[in-house]
Amino acid sequence: MIYSNTQKKISMSYKKRQELIQEAVQKDIVNVAENLGMELIRKGNIYIWKEHDSFVFDTRKNIFYWNSQGFGGNTIKLVELIKQCSFKEAISFLTEQELKVRKQEEIIVKPFHYTLKDSPSINEIKKYLKDKRKISDETIDFFYRKGILSQANYFNPDTQKVEAVIVFKNKALDEELKGITIQGIIKNDESHRPYVKKTMGDGFCATKVIIGNPPLDKSIRSKDNPLKLIAFEAPIDMMSYYELYKDKIGDCVLLSMNGLKKGSIATLFSEIVFPNAPEEVKKDALTYVEKYCEKSENIKIILAVDNDKAGEKFVNDFDVSVIPVVSHLPSKNENTEKMDWNEYLKQKKKTIKDYKENINVETDYGTVKLNTLGHISVMDTTTLKVEPWDKSTSKAIGNAIYEANLGVGVDNQGSHILIKIPALTQERRDHIAKQVKAMGEDTKTQLRQIRQDAMSDTKKSFTAKEISEDTHKANEKNIDELTKKRSTQIDTVVKVKIDEVMKI
Repeated sequence: MIYSNTQKKISMSYKKRQELIQEAVQKDIVNVAENLGMELIRKGNIYIWKEHDSFVFDTRKNIFYWNSQGFGGNTIKLVELIKQCSFKEAISFLTEQELKVRKQEEIIVKPFHYTLKDSPSINEIKKYLKDKRKISDETIDFFYRKGILSQANYFNPDTQKVEAVIVFKNKALDEELKGITIQGIIKNDESHRPYVKKTMGDGFCATKVIIGNPPLDKSIRSKDNPLKLIAFEAPIDMMSYYELYKDKIGDCVLLSMNGLKKGSIATLFSEIVFPNAPEEVKKDALTYVEKYCEKSENIKIILAVDNDKAGEKFVNDFDVSVIPVVSHLPSKNENTEKMDWNEYLKQKKKTIKDYKENINVETDYGTVKLNTLGHISVMDTTTLKVEPWDKSTSKAIGNAIYEANLGVGVDNQGSHILIKIPALTQERRDHIAKQVKAMGEDTKTQLRQIRQDAMSDTKKSFTAKEISEDTHKANEKNIDELTKKRSTQIDTVVKVKIDEVMKI
């Protein structure tokens, strides 16, 4: 699409203008950042902003890149971002020369051109999403069918190798491809960013997927049937959220902002509400609505961003009151600085796995694992649901969960069992840690009994002259060494588990 935009032009000769811009660009970007009050941490040839570990300065190229936001640039862009000023003001800051506006000039913006070739198979990215991100086949296949997910080969400049990557398609509502988001699946330990991440094209056109039949047409929107827009920081968080709440979210539009970009939400909002608006103003549509439109409950925005300082600031600074705006952040435990939706999903999956593998149920046909008797799913942040395939086993399942002494509430409703998980307060952490320690001591007591029995057996064999004295002494030595080894292993497992409980 071709559209016009405005760019400020200085009132001086072309040569002088270019010299001034070049002078600004050649300023040492690290010195510029420090003059802007940014506290930097050096790591080899790069510097990282202390406030945002994804904000990286490349001293070799004299540029910055804010990975979590999906953009970067030179010294001028840095000043524009940090000082929230215009191009003209940024040049003035860097060169101490005032620039004057002469006129507006038209810029021709070319449409995005997709140069990668999609693979006919998604097996490699599917394995990554399942193994590393714990996203189910069902969810992966759903997003693939929606046409926003593909596998392609990408030349990684950090490794100088071609590798398979996930490609998330950033499309307008009319299906025009406006850009892509690349997520690497091969870890590079030598890079400051282990997995390649890159956004190309229109930075405000979000990765989006329509769920069900949301009221995109204003004629069918109402207070009782509002259009729900649910915004995320990254596509994988969007997929994770869908897996957690697909049975509850109803008809809606999910969108990934590829960072914390109010403009991405505004662009989608404008596509729906003001489809004929010029491209250059769409990213500011929410500001226009806030200033000039009356209150309405026909559209609802849900900010499902990361639960961290940046996410909380984004929610607090969103500054839209004419339409309902609510936040839905993944729960994080005490002493945890950040929680995103994928990490939250992985924790829930681990909890479910623990229940499946560690609870034994006494039935009429023997003792069996819980996972063989029913389906376990996440109801909400504190509730798991067990649905027995054979309803007659419901009582036995409920009793087994209760007798496991896991410190959870058990609500047996016949057709299903609800497991209520209490909040992980510091008091409860301490209680769980004591339980883990006690289990370790019980195991070591059993180990000592086994050692005693083994020592007794080898002594009896020696007394009965079934083995020689040398063999007897060798047996005793082996028993002691094996006992010590197993005792150390128990201590290690207990420590790891306690550390995990106290940190989560």
